[in-house]
Amino acid sequence: MMLSRVKTKMSSFFRRNIIHIYGLFHQREKKVFFVSFGGKQYSDNPRAISEKLHELYPEYKIVWALQENYDSYNLIPEYVQTIELRSLNYLKTVATSCAYVSNIGMSPSLYKFNDQLFIQTWHGDRPFKKVLYDVWDERGKDRPFPVMDNQITDVCIAASDIGEKTYRSAFRYTGEVLRVGMPRNDQLVEYKQEYAQKIKKMLHINENYKILIYAPTFRDYNIASQEVNVDLERVLNHLEKKGDKWVCLLRAHSATQCLNFDYDGERYIDVTSYPDMADLLLISDMLITDYSSSAGDFILRKKPVILAMYDREVYENNCRGFSIDVDSSGFLIANNQKELENIIDTYTEQDYEDNCNSIISFFNIIESGHSAELICDRINTFAKKNKIGQIVR
Repeated sequence: MMLSRVKTKMSSFFRRNIIHIYGLFHQREKKVFFVSFGGKQYSDNPRAISEKLHELYPEYKIVWALQENYDSYNLIPEYVQTIELRSLNYLKTVATSCAYVSNIGMSPSLYKFNDQLFIQTWHGDRPFKKVLYDVWDERGKDRPFPVMDNQITDVCIAASDIGEKTYRSAFRYTGEVLRVGMPRNDQLVEYKQEYAQKIKKMLHINENYKILIYAPTFRDYNIASQEVNVDLERVLNHLEKKGDKWVCLLRAHSATQCLNFDYDGERYIDVTSYPDMADLLLISDMLITDYSSSAGDFILRKKPVILAMYDREVYENNCRGFSIDVDSSGFLIANNQKELENIIDTYTEQDYEDNCNSIISFFNIIESGHSAELICDRINTFAKKNKIGQIVR
């Protein structure tokens, strides 16, 4: 363990110095660098900002750090340049970009110049589970890595009270928090039917079917895969009692590899490999999760959200604990299969809409529908102020 940490620190030291040295001899450019979930996906808040930036300011070069096999659904536009994470080209790009956008904690290997804007969007604005220092300090756990955001981040993006609080406590961040909403949720606020139909077609979903998405979060004690606690077959049967045909999307957390679930037939579609959860929420008519912050996003659609917390005591005691008072949040909670089915059988569309509105009030959510646009304007203003891309005479 000690040797591994020494190697990690040495590697970070060398990468940081390469960025520093290269950046000393090269000017910052009209180029913005994006990373989502450590290079695993073209998705989330960085994707929304990236695409809006090209729409509003096409003169900016857009670069993404991505691992291999990242675009099985061909979502990445032609104007995006992709580079391998932690490669020499990656370090050079970090050194010469005018802005860096990420949805995970900043790496200790990064070096930031004064004429660079580092934007932290995070990926869980309305979290149930504690993260980073909130977990390590409470549980007395060894800190596996330093959180650099409080040193090099210029602005964090939030959409709720708990979102801003998370930056202050879990990141120990003291800088500016921009309360403009989550860029990935712009499409949930400003619903675009044509784009939703495009996603359904891509996933081969019958346009006459309603869509249930089942998306549990990971367990710290079993990070490799996820168990399915909910009897989804019974859930679909109860939903179809009301006359509609339903299909179920199965979505494992990005930190895991798969859901352990034997499914067959047209009722189930495994969408774990689809990179952007925001797209899946856009097309869904109901969400069942347990402790995933996706619940706090889906309520913007004013559609049914149910938390199937079948293993709540085990999760709270053996994982990381809750960052909010779940019972006071307004979310519909099912502690077992019977309670879940009872909610489905008895709640009306108006009940679900009222429930979503109460949750929005609990979190004091601010979602403008124009978050990505506001952040892009911030990037462009920063570049102008620092005369990036201008010829100095």
